[in-house]
Amino acid sequence: MLTAVHSTTGSEYDLKEQFIGRSDAVYEEMTRILMDSGRFTDIHEVLSLPDEEKWTLFKFLSGKTNATPDQIAKYLQIIMKRKQ
Repeated sequence: MLTAVHSTTGSEYDLKEQFIGRSDAVYEEMTRILMDSGRFTDIHEVLSLPDEEKWTLFKFLSGKTNATPDQIAKYLQIIMKRKQ
């Protein structure tokens, strides 16, 4: 049984996460700011917003945190278009 547990640990999810290389503390800060705003009662409400509203929150969080644009986009699960 232990062999089965160890051989499958970590492989149950196929999440495609982008590593940004910075502190994760900003994600807690963004959650606190959004929850304290009184607009949301659960963070899942934020994730289910349409992209247009997420971009509004992106601008809001940009002014309220020290998070990088990449961190905010990752948090809100939006894709930033890169200039070529």
